[in-house]
Amino acid sequence: MAIGHMHANPFTSKRCLMHGKTVYQKPGRPLRRSSDISLENGSTNTLTRCRITVNDHETPKEHRLLAMQYVSRQISVLSPETLLNHQVHVTHCNDASIYLLSSMKCVSVKQCSRTTLVTGPVAGTLYLTGCINMRIISIARRIVLRNCHSCKLYILTPTQPLLLAGCNDITLAPYNTYYRGLAGHLSHANFSVVKNFWDQPASPMCLDGDNGKVYQKLSPEQFHLFSIPFNTEGTTTGLVNKLPPEYEEARCVHVSAINKWYDNVQKCDLSETQTAQLAATLQARFHDWLETTGHHKEVEALSSFEINLR
Repeated sequence: MAIGHMHANPFTSKRCLMHGKTVYQKPGRPLRRSSDISLENGSTNTLTRCRITVNDHETPKEHRLLAMQYVSRQISVLSPETLLNHQVHVTHCNDASIYLLSSMKCVSVKQCSRTTLVTGPVAGTLYLTGCINMRIISIARRIVLRNCHSCKLYILTPTQPLLLAGCNDITLAPYNTYYRGLAGHLSHANFSVVKNFWDQPASPMCLDGDNGKVYQKLSPEQFHLFSIPFNTEGTTTGLVNKLPPEYEEARCVHVSAINKWYDNVQKCDLSETQTAQLAATLQARFHDWLETTGHHKEVEALSSFEINLR
């Protein structure tokens, strides 16, 4: 092909963010470095702007893309219809909770930190690069990480997760959540998992058999189910994956401890005053725990819950 007939790829996330249809947009704040965002015409944007766009209006179905950037300090939820059969690119998000609860072609996550990302079934590859302190909860046919640090992955995958160069302190655990529409999305993605390879990663850095600082499995005692904090349509009412015996046992121990607590409170037959004092003490201890663990940020985000719907 002659050089004069070559054109830029019209299906990139950069073009989608510049010319795509806006799903959600939030006013920005000044960047630390004005060079962080370079526009196509060579000019510079001096504001970070939370923006979510799709290119449905100008591309064929096989190239549909949703691009998301600079989601920060908020909860972001996209409707299943907006995400269905799309490639999804997530970049430069931090201190956020992002829910992509639909069947998607592939998901790319780049340069994100301190963020929880929950996805529905990914028919292709979930690819993470340059991410730090992430919690990923996902079902994906393939999972690839590069240059990622201190990330926790709760995953369901029929292939070995691939940990490429630059990865360290990666924690692996079995998939730990569900939402009501999950079964339908699994069917739509033609996704069935006979065996979950969550704990059998492949890494060129572990060829000598020593996983060392690259990855470790989450201990069963630290394993908890993750609760989606809102309702969706569908019929799924429990995990679609069978937990390994040691994780199922740990889950049952946690449930038993909670039930035992409620039973003991009932047996004490507390007065109204005592019940109020107990509630106040529990609430104070709970707030202390939220502050200590940093989970207070999630609660604050839920109190100002922002749902992004197309």
